[in-house]
Amino acid sequence: MTQIHNTNIRTSRLIDRLDDALLLIAPDLTVQELLTQAARDLGSTSTKRRELLGLPLNEVLTPVLAPRVLQQLMTQIHTLINAPTEPLPTLRSLEGAASSALRAAGLTRWYDVWLQPFVGDDGVTLLLGLRDVSERWRLAQELEDARRAHEMTLGVLRADVLALEDFLNTALQSMSTLHALQRLPARADGAFRDKLARIGNELRNLGEAAIKVGLTPIVSRANALDDTLQSLQTQAVLSGDDFLQLPPALDALFILIGTASRLTEQRAGRLINQAVQNVPTTKLPQPWHERIAATLQGLVGTVGNDLAQPAQLSVQGLEQVPGVWQRNVEHLLVSLVRNAIEHGIEPLYQRVADNKPAVGAIVVECSTAPGQGCTLSVRDDGRGIDPSLLAHYRIDAGSIELDTASQQDTEALLGIPASHSTDELLLTQARGLGLEFTRELLLRMQGSLQVSCKPKQWTLVQLHLPETQTATASDASLAETQQVA
Repeated sequence: MTQIHNTNIRTSRLIDRLDDALLLIAPDLTVQELLTQAARDLGSTSTKRRELLGLPLNEVLTPVLAPRVLQQLMTQIHTLINAPTEPLPTLRSLEGAASSALRAAGLTRWYDVWLQPFVGDDGVTLLLGLRDVSERWRLAQELEDARRAHEMTLGVLRADVLALEDFLNTALQSMSTLHALQRLPARADGAFRDKLARIGNELRNLGEAAIKVGLTPIVSRANALDDTLQSLQTQAVLSGDDFLQLPPALDALFILIGTASRLTEQRAGRLINQAVQNVPTTKLPQPWHERIAATLQGLVGTVGNDLAQPAQLSVQGLEQVPGVWQRNVEHLLVSLVRNAIEHGIEPLYQRVADNKPAVGAIVVECSTAPGQGCTLSVRDDGRGIDPSLLAHYRIDAGSIELDTASQQDTEALLGIPASHSTDELLLTQARGLGLEFTRELLLRMQGSLQVSCKPKQWTLVQLHLPETQTATASDASLAETQQVA
């Protein structure tokens, strides 16, 4: 008997040193015995053995497993209690309990769980094993990331280059929208759910676009994040903490898109290098309309990124601008497009809040007609011009009252130099200085200016140039005029 007793002690000590948390669960699903030190360490570090014994299993595991995971596990345990024919297969990589902040920082624990039933006279007793596999899970994630990178490379190599470029433009717009949506303020439960729904819709659109070009890693990441959002929607109550996991998930998606963009550029570069070998070395000068279009595109991209006010620029018909106009037209368009991106296009958060496309739109067009000269137009879908600001601008002998201002007066005011008001916000919002430069240069070109707008929706600036010009005066004084702006 002494030998058997000593053997049991040694066996108990060996079991106690196992890394797994082993618990013996009574038929009423309370903790009957804690077999290892890891089991006694469940929950907070201050919890003692006697405090766990007799507690419901659900209560013991609440600090360990994520709520939805624990609910699924308890459902399976009840099924096993009712039909204890054979043990459940090991449940692998179950998410541990963690706050939203810990999940966002990647500090969630992961567990494997196994269950062994024993049928006795008083019912079914369970042996429950819980193993921390967080390190294994992280290594698996690293391997999965490597696999995704390999799959991304193959996808980019197989896809059509033009289709890829179209997708990447769409994807970057989607990411801008997603980041703006996740920063939208929300306090009530309905606002939280609306925010989740809008983010999920944008993710699904992004995933569908990625499917068309065969970039499955982006599809998988977008779908996984969408699944997370749908899981949040099932919660009875939502709070701001539930959104803390979104920024790192969106960043991971953005990194994948950035990887696809770099691979596309590298592939396109190789194609260009191959094509150059078969092209004569003589370099043709770039046409003026292509050069100015590239300049305006760069301006919109640089200023839009600096101000977090992204916009797409469309340029049409500049090849119709007569050569004698091109020098001055270039300065006019740069001034007007800069005004549109700086003072017209709203910040991302404001556009999203106003149910506008996250990326603004600026359209530059040129048209000509026999006997009517040349018409240039710059239109943006931004904030327009607030009529309440127009009282700060002078028209001829004095100011005009807001309640008597007509559309014609509004257009005239925009072409008049700003008053001596030092309120820079008003000057900026009404675009007085930029249009003052445009008007001054147009007068010297014998042209005219027309402005129309709809507050919070759009602004249209049209420049009318005569069919012919005497360029001497405008060219000679161009440098002086530029100093005005």
